[in-house]
Amino acid sequence: MRLEDAVMPPTDFVNEIAGGLRRALGLQLFNFDMIRDVRAGDRYLVIDINYFPGYAKMPGYEIVLTNFFWDMVHKDDVALKEEEEQSNHAVVK
Repeated sequence: MRLEDAVMPPTDFVNEIAGGLRRALGLQLFNFDMIRDVRAGDRYLVIDINYFPGYAKMPGYEIVLTNFFWDMVHKDDVALKEEEEQSNHAVVK
């Protein structure tokens, strides 16, 4: 098989795998390598998970990482605000 013959799995499928790994591993920032099983074309195998991946080869990684860290920092702010709103709406008996 030649590199130019390689077919990427559907993006939705990759996102579903990433979400499952995120929940199972409890990680927010990671990457993984996945290959297609040549014996079964609809079967993919996760062969490597990097909990502290390098992003230098990823185009525009600076923006992606900046947005990621911004979201992580402000996620707690949003959760706290939602908690405060819920407690403000609670009925005291």
